[in-house]
Amino acid sequence: SRLLCGRCAYFPPTGAPALPFGALPQPSRRLIAPGSFNPPHRGHVAMMRAAADVFGVAYPDGVVAELSVANADKGVLPADEVASRVASYRAASSSLPLPG
Repeated sequence: SRLLCGRCAYFPPTGAPALPFGALPQPSRRLIAPGSFNPPHRGHVAMMRAAADVFGVAYPDGVVAELSVANADKGVLPADEVASRVASYRAASSSLPLPG
């Protein structure tokens, strides 16, 4: 509940105490940008950059893209569709400044 309501940023897997926002050293801070990326486009880049600015994370090195493969309303993507979207994302990242 502390994570969901914003009172902490991270729960270490070792059972150590939760860390408050800003307590993580800069190199280990990452922003996760989930999406369907179907297809990846400049709007994704703009949103990732804006979020990185808000949270003080370097772009693109501090941003990790997460391909959403399951959706409560749409079900799970077939494996071939996941592979296609990953290939599309990789191809787009060579021309758009998307995180690798």
